[in-house]
Amino acid sequence: MNKYIVLLKDFVTEKKSAEEFEEQFLKLFKNEIYLLSPREFQILDQLFSDVDAYCSNPELIEDPWFDLSEAQLRVSARNTLEQWQFISNHCEAFCLSHSRTYSH
Repeated sequence: MNKYIVLLKDFVTEKKSAEEFEEQFLKLFKNEIYLLSPREFQILDQLFSDVDAYCSNPELIEDPWFDLSEAQLRVSARNTLEQWQFISNHCEAFCLSHSRTYSH
C-alpha cells in the first residue's frame, strides 16, 4: 500500500494541494484492485468519508460538523498516515517473528 503512504506524505508535507490530493486519492481508492485487510479498508474508508466531506471553498461550508476545510483534511490525512504506519510496522514485526518461528 506504498502508493497511499506516498500520497499521504506528499499531502501532509504540503507537496500536494488539497485538490490534487482529493483527485488522486479518490482515483486510487475507487480503482483499488488489491484485496485490503478489514483494518486497512476501515482506515481508508474513514479517509474516503473525510475526502468526500472536504470543501475547497471555505465560503461554501454550510455545516461545520460535516464539511471539512483543507486544514481539517490535512489532520485527517496525518491521522490516517499514522494509523497506516502503525499497522504496517506491527504487521512486519508479526511476520518477521513468525517467519523465524517457522524457519527452525
